[in-house]
Amino acid sequence: QNVVERRPYPDDESLVEVKFARSPVMSTYLVAFVVGEYDFVEARSQDGVLVRVYTPVGKAEQGKFALEVAAKTLPFYKDYFNVPYPLPKIDLIAIADFAAALISLLHHRETALLIDPKNSCSSSRQWVALVVGHELAHQWFGNLVTMEWWTHLWLNEGFASWIEYLCVDHCFPEYDIWTQFVSADYTRAQELDALDNSHPIEVSVGHPSEVDEIFDAISYSKGASVIRMLHDYIGDEDFRKGMNLYLTKFQQRNAATEDLWESLEKASGKPIAAVMNTWTKQMGFPLIYVEAEQQEDDKVLKLVQKKFCASGPYTGEDFPMWMVPISICTSEDPSCAKMQILMDKPELTVVLKDTKPEQWVKLNLGTVGFYRTQYSPAMLESLIPAIKDLSLPPVDRLGLQNDLFSLVLKVMEAFVNEPNYTVWSDLSCNLGILGTLLSHTDFYEDIQVFVRDVFSPIGERLGWDPKPGEGHLDALLRGLVLGKLGKAGHKATLEEARRRFKEHVEGKHVLSADLRSPV
Repeated sequence: QNVVERRPYPDDESLVEVKFARSPVMSTYLVAFVVGEYDFVEARSQDGVLVRVYTPVGKAEQGKFALEVAAKTLPFYKDYFNVPYPLPKIDLIAIADFAAALISLLHHRETALLIDPKNSCSSSRQWVALVVGHELAHQWFGNLVTMEWWTHLWLNEGFASWIEYLCVDHCFPEYDIWTQFVSADYTRAQELDALDNSHPIEVSVGHPSEVDEIFDAISYSKGASVIRMLHDYIGDEDFRKGMNLYLTKFQQRNAATEDLWESLEKASGKPIAAVMNTWTKQMGFPLIYVEAEQQEDDKVLKLVQKKFCASGPYTGEDFPMWMVPISICTSEDPSCAKMQILMDKPELTVVLKDTKPEQWVKLNLGTVGFYRTQYSPAMLESLIPAIKDLSLPPVDRLGLQNDLFSLVLKVMEAFVNEPNYTVWSDLSCNLGILGTLLSHTDFYEDIQVFVRDVFSPIGERLGWDPKPGEGHLDALLRGLVLGKLGKAGHKATLEEARRRFKEHVEGKHVLSADLRSPV
């Protein structure tokens, strides 16, 4: 990766003499050699860094999309951290089955790096963009500054799993990637962390052989989710200042989780260590119960936090508590927090000034806080019209739907006008769980009928073929909806799928990449 001279060897013309520049200071586990026959494509980033993507012979064309993402990502990270990428070049290489971010040499599975312009579907392009963003982030967070010991592994992976979405949102704002984060990482982490056999994000490691035991969705997805919550709590400007302090102080050195909290605390003036220790050193997360009482022109909210358990109400002898950053919005402006608080006790009462009786109130703006919300019946009833008329933003509709899965049928019927792919993806996932629970019972056909009723309107609006002006998310939504209708036994969808499959097999009409999975 750092060749400075290559020339014929004077004493033997059959040999080549290669001279390398001095290697930068790095952890020993980051040293690697790759030997093989590869093609490559290359470009330079805005900062002049040479970027190459190495592919199997004959597949150079398939490396161009990852090259585009990498060339955009390097200057983005440089600006975000205010710390330059420390080397003159970087290589990304597609190999059979591995992924790692080594110094200046990123290993990727072929499926996570190569995009066939003619045959790769939209979801594959999105996956490649996320993986490239994740592995490049490790050049700063993991390689420039390395964890002190494997106990702090979650910080490397959780941080990279968060900032990969920030990177993709920068490169492809049309992906609406943060809404997809909630469905892909946030809800996945909550499903696992609600189990009785979950574990804290930060797990003490005695020997390196134990590392595989903690390399799971809690490290990646919950880690990313609490860092997203932390970023929102601090604010982007102070978060970036704190990251710069951390990376500058510990570059080419080792650091622990507490070192990052100290830097962020210094930049923001907020009690970062106290807040984050409640999220990283204990397993689980809270359920926030909220009820509202109107007092003249104000709404008085009473909040109570308890540990959320998938197995039912928590019955442990201890009383775990979290320091929870909570944002509150109203129908006056659903996209802006009317109040932000830090709930640092089991019960809390807050007053929303100048909030009329007819205005609805929602906690967890943007579904950023890592907790579930249980509304009083009256508060829930007031939110349902905001789902129907789409005045509640997509990410909040998704979070509300996920929190209220126990009331799934009543709430889901309100989503008939839903246009957002990620909200539908989460609805589909939850209905799938319900279908699995009801399989081999007398109620299974009832849930299939419900699925057909809920998904038919959006299926009819989308149709089978792309329309002018559609984008990335429309392609993802079409595949999801048609697949769901087919699995639920929707007659018209099944007939059309069979017809298109027959034409594809007979060579009359090739199925588009985005329709192959549902068909």
